[in-house]
Amino acid sequence: MMPIVQVHYVMLLLSMRGYEIAPPDNELNGITFGGVGSGTKVEYIQVHDNADDGVEFFGGTVNAKYVVLTANKDDSVDWDNGYRGNLQYVLVNMLITMAKQTEQLKLIMTVQRLIKRLNLIQLLPI
Repeated sequence: MMPIVQVHYVMLLLSMRGYEIAPPDNELNGITFGGVGSGTKVEYIQVHDNADDGVEFFGGTVNAKYVVLTANKDDSVDWDNGYRGNLQYVLVNMLITMAKQTEQLKLIMTVQRLIKRLNLIQLLPI
């Protein structure tokens, strides 16, 4: 039997962490879940002010609840490699200070991906 891991009440107030590592344009995520299974319980986490993604899921089936992602500089939530978990009760607050149109387009695409992924019916302004 696989051990059950629980991650509760984690708050990362990073103040521009997620610095660049080699090769260029490769930053660290606030929290990275690599192939984490559904036996892991992730609840009540917050990532604030990270220079890259707030959280990213690389494969796996872990579910996360009560996730707060504020002022992260890239995607707030990102997933890849066939991630099949569920996210419930996710609050995203992004800074809209990007000057380049390409960055603004990326923000819009990120929000659209979140809406599709989270099956949101309506976005409410904060």
